[in-house]
Amino acid sequence: MKSSKCRFCRSEDLHDVIDLGKQPLANAFSGSANKSINLKRYDLKVVRCKRCNLCQLSEIVHWSEIYNNYSYLSSSSKPLVDHYKKLVSSLDASYSIKNSYILDVGCNDGILLDCYDEITPKNKRVGVDPSSVAKLAKEKGYQVFNSPLNLALSEQIILSVGNKFKIITFTNVFAHIDEIHEVMKSLSKLMNEDTILIIEAPYLYEMLENKYFDTIYHEHYSYLSLLPMLLLMEEYKLEIFHVEHSNIGASGPNLAYHVRFKTKNEYTEIIKTTIAYELEKIKSGIFDNYQKSIEEWKKSLIELIDEEVKSGGVVGCVGSPAKGSTLLNFIFSPSNNKVELISEVNPIKINSYLPGLGIKIVSESEFDARGITLAILLAWNYSDFFIEKYKQKQSSYKLLVPLPELNVYKN
Repeated sequence: MKSSKCRFCRSEDLHDVIDLGKQPLANAFSGSANKSINLKRYDLKVVRCKRCNLCQLSEIVHWSEIYNNYSYLSSSSKPLVDHYKKLVSSLDASYSIKNSYILDVGCNDGILLDCYDEITPKNKRVGVDPSSVAKLAKEKGYQVFNSPLNLALSEQIILSVGNKFKIITFTNVFAHIDEIHEVMKSLSKLMNEDTILIIEAPYLYEMLENKYFDTIYHEHYSYLSLLPMLLLMEEYKLEIFHVEHSNIGASGPNLAYHVRFKTKNEYTEIIKTTIAYELEKIKSGIFDNYQKSIEEWKKSLIELIDEEVKSGGVVGCVGSPAKGSTLLNFIFSPSNNKVELISEVNPIKINSYLPGLGIKIVSESEFDARGITLAILLAWNYSDFFIEKYKQKQSSYKLLVPLPELNVYKN
């Protein structure tokens, strides 16, 4: 479905930012190379609203197609587990949440709900997730609603739980929502004056500055920044009173928005500073040359890979996050792919094939035995973790971290 209006402010004044061509769904891992190569492809193009500065996809794939057979398990990432433990500790220190009701929207396998073990009982931790992996959170004993958040579900949750929530989290989820105004209306049913809403998402201006184009895929309907988020929240009598940057997130560096019901008509200092930063970036023309900078990066990466292959080397990849599908499908087509295989620790993905290119995903032990000479780290957002692991294992291949700049490591 084509998107002709801004999801937030409903303006039709949309302008192109970047076109990554037609791509398959980034988490549609298949059981065979042939099925992978023949997956349906959709336009992967980002447009910008000139009125509120929200960036969003030009084509929307319905959530039911994306999440029906979902293979992303949050808990398979140790850095992400550690990040969420720190997040919960910070929330408790800032907002005194002991013995409180907690709602995690997009709870996946329960990764964030698990982090409240020392803070609030399991029967006060609730999850919402439309994907097939929500059953894993339910198996842990949490009350999980296997559906997108909407008005009807919010009323069902309140009836079932019997209480409104102290903390509501959307960690790497808010950008996945198409019917955003339905969700905002739903939040009014779930929140009270004491509720703190935490929305954590990749930060648009970091994506633009550091070439993090691979965070663009069909699950991410929107690419968020403070200016459009302020307008959206104000429409529903909410205020963003704090923002916090983190280098770790499910899709890369992110910004966390702290939201509550409106209490005053004045922005806090950190909000004023971030507004000024974003306005300066817009004035500098940051949107204008994004496509060109990504094309130049692509050319450099292809040259590096071609040189490795011509010298008799074998190219593989480390990790198979959704962003890796975007990156590889932008670089290669099925007929000119240069990547032999991909290593992974997520058992759901091992022995499946990367969407669009038919590259087999294998265990780390099988990968290490296959004579790889150059490995591209697709999970570059956890580069510190993987570089340390690479050094400890004394792996014989060179490790290429592709973003924000091409960097090659050797043991």
